[in-house]
Amino acid sequence: KTYTLDYVVSPDPTYGMPGDSTTPATVSDIEYDTTQTLAKTLVTTQTGATKDGQNVQGYWTFAGWTHKQDGTEIITKLNIRKNETVYGRWVFVPTKDLTVTKTWTGISPAGTSNLSVTLELMRDGVATGKTQTLSAAGGWQATFKGLVLYDNAGKAHVYTVHEQGEKDGKLSLASKDFKVTYGADGHSVTNPLSNPKIQITGSKVWDDKDDQDGIRPD
Repeated sequence: KTYTLDYVVSPDPTYGMPGDSTTPATVSDIEYDTTQTLAKTLVTTQTGATKDGQNVQGYWTFAGWTHKQDGTEIITKLNIRKNETVYGRWVFVPTKDLTVTKTWTGISPAGTSNLSVTLELMRDGVATGKTQTLSAAGGWQATFKGLVLYDNAGKAHVYTVHEQGEKDGKLSLASKDFKVTYGADGHSVTNPLSNPKIQITGSKVWDDKDDQDGIRPD
């Protein structure tokens, strides 16, 4: 007697399946006690999904094959001693792009034209290791792309930025001292110049009829 191996692919409960998803064909005529190698993990070229008629940014992943429909242990082989079924599931991961900005105050654009700053991305208050360098050439803004919206429990991540070099709300850069303030959403940084100095040029004019009394100092 021989046995069969069937594949069942389940959709993401919210976003369905990618349009190019395929289910592996049933494997027939498997001899008893055969260790059967399972089909490769499914892949897709589709990016994004649709929900309520709206396009959603994100990416698809395939969770792999399990021996039970609600199983979590991923397997790549299965010993066949009866007709078997393995299960796989598509998961869609929504993402977003986050644009961060930088503003200088108390200093002219010419004074910051050769400067640059680095902003580090924080997720739920923890450094992600991702950074963006902002400069005048880029309009003092940059974008972190493809940020995952939710954790495994479905709770929304909170993304903010931290300016590298900032300590206790202060930043020293190019021999100048700046304060550091963050926008309410944590996506913008403002650097007011601390104790800005201005240069005044003047000259001395004597109104003494060309030192007629001889008392003008040298």
